[in-house]
Amino acid sequence: KSLKYASGVVVSFDHVKQDLIKYFRLSESKIDVCPLPYNQIKLAFPSKEEAEIYNQKYSNLKNFILYPAQTWEHKNHFSLIKAIELIKDKYNFLVDVVCTGKKNPNFFPKIEQYLGESTVSEQIHFMDIVPEIELCWLYKNCSLVVIPTLYEAGSFPLLEAMSLKVPVICSSVTSLPETIGDSRFIFAPLKIEQMGDLIVNM
Repeated sequence: KSLKYASGVVVSFDHVKQDLIKYFRLSESKIDVCPLPYNQIKLAFPSKEEAEIYNQKYSNLKNFILYPAQTWEHKNHFSLIKAIELIKDKYNFLVDVVCTGKKNPNFFPKIEQYLGESTVSEQIHFMDIVPEIELCWLYKNCSLVVIPTLYEAGSFPLLEAMSLKVPVICSSVTSLPETIGDSRFIFAPLKIEQMGDLIVNM
């Protein structure tokens, strides 16, 4: 009803506009695309003392991937875990993964159950929500940010990684390819081998 009676609708990405036209039958002229202010996306940096705390906390992780996302099903943690399994089997290469974000009670138990039988369970670290300065430290100290989501109106982890000049790869869905702007760094989120090979190459 809000969409129907609104004088205008503002969205951040063209693909959201197309969804509103397709699924809600809104007039194209009623929808304006107003991009996010990319250059204003910033995270608070940890102090020297705070950084040392995180150096100690994550001292056992020398070469790790970061994926900041709540564990909704569409965030596609399963495919990332399977890609890490493939990397171990295909390349004999061990990669740790740090996942931040709320452990969604409706879906996280399924991830836990899968990890209980996985050969890479000790490489996957779910940290829950972390402070902004800790997230910033994780971005700056990871080897790669991977965003395998199946749907995203707009990805703040992608924008944050890019603003911090951190290597990042992402899935080929919705706004992500247009945001990253380079096909070398995208993958089909359900093609495990493609994701795994790109992680290793990066």
